[in-house]
Amino acid sequence: MIENSSENIPITKEMIVDKIDAELAEFTGSTPVANRGIEFEDKLEALTLIRNALYNLPIPHELHPFIFNHENILREAFLFWLDEAVKTMPLDRLALSYDCAANWLTEVRHEYRTALLRERLAGEHQAFLEEERQKTPDEIIEDAWKITCMADLLTVLTNGGLEPQEIDALLTIEHPLHTIFGDFLPKDNENHLYALTDIALEVAQTRHNDLVTGNIDLQPEDAVTKQHLEEYLKFYGGPAYSAEQDVPDHEPEWDMELEP
Repeated sequence: MIENSSENIPITKEMIVDKIDAELAEFTGSTPVANRGIEFEDKLEALTLIRNALYNLPIPHELHPFIFNHENILREAFLFWLDEAVKTMPLDRLALSYDCAANWLTEVRHEYRTALLRERLAGEHQAFLEEERQKTPDEIIEDAWKITCMADLLTVLTNGGLEPQEIDALLTIEHPLHTIFGDFLPKDNENHLYALTDIALEVAQTRHNDLVTGNIDLQPEDAVTKQHLEEYLKFYGGPAYSAEQDVPDHEPEWDMELEP
């Protein structure tokens, strides 16, 4: 499960801001004023600029709990500063702070969506195994190849290697594990592990093409699809779906306002 140390308390951006401020205050108080040198002051300025950037950048509501669970938000974002500061001269510190904050948020979103997909796939695989356990020994033997392939597919998809857009596309599929296996089944492949990887990417790309062109037929029971469809189209672009397709036609709530 994706951890939420807040114990289901709704996490707001203000709570994230308070946590960032506490981290900055801890760093500021870590060294007495009399002992501070140029290196300390330089880092303090960078952390302050990154904090301000995080104040002003929009953060999707779905990421609030995930970000709040990060122990060192500023320290993680500052690593991007260290990487970029040595590459760019002269240094535009304000622009760099926004780049660092935005890059960190992009990485956090990828981590969150990856964890979400892994959780979905694991649940789907567990449900598949429970169904198999209800079958007779002869039926299980007959399904042995499918059981093996489903396990291998779960391993392939949860070991990384998928791009953020591929992960987002798979999240809009009600049963991604079975969908990918269904595309794999009619293919004749000597090395099924490599084949499963390629087919997973094909399924993600096909799903993306269908979503952005409106070539998708939603069913009333596709609850997961409806949950992720609008945010996918918001992020990657595509046609708006009408209420007749049983998908809300309003835009999802994104925290787009800038802090004053």
